[in-house]
Amino acid sequence: MIRALLLLLLAAAAARADEVLVRVTDARGPVEDAAVKVLRAGEKIVFDASAFAPDAMTTERGDALVAAPTDGTILVYQPGYALAAAPADSRIVDVQLRPERVFWGTVANDQGKPVPGATVELRTSPNRRATFLVRSGDDGRFFVYGLWLDDFRLRLEAPDLLPGEWRRLTEDDRGNEYRLIRPAMVVVSSKP
Repeated sequence: MIRALLLLLLAAAAARADEVLVRVTDARGPVEDAAVKVLRAGEKIVFDASAFAPDAMTTERGDALVAAPTDGTILVYQPGYALAAAPADSRIVDVQLRPERVFWGTVANDQGKPVPGATVELRTSPNRRATFLVRSGDDGRFFVYGLWLDDFRLRLEAPDLLPGEWRRLTEDDRGNEYRLIRPAMVVVSSKP
């Protein structure tokens, strides 16, 4: 019986060795109910607040246990805060959340009419570290939440319109209208 109990304790300790303790705080202390996700080495950060599937949620003490990635990254998101990324280079990862930056604008066609359902992609700089994806609403407006940097690149895409080129933006570009154009039609006529 004692031997079985010792084996159970050893198995539990081995399982803990394959986990990382993530401690999430903000300026006031521990953050409860923050979503924690493990990003494996080589995976890109693609963030959509409406589809963020966490591996764990933090407790009232701001702690969460997640599977230990090999050379990976820990992502933490809590509405109202910027998406946080921390290297999983130890068994305990401390993450300090900062207030998020929000970027917004309107997608319109070449005639100035709103384009609903356009894909809006923002990449953070330097080195395009993370990609944030949203879709424009029925009125063409979009909001990108969870940002943490001041320097972005924007690209827009919508059905039946030419995709936009990557464009460098700053916070001063918030609230702008971004237009996509229709493909030009080429009419070929034969000589009589």
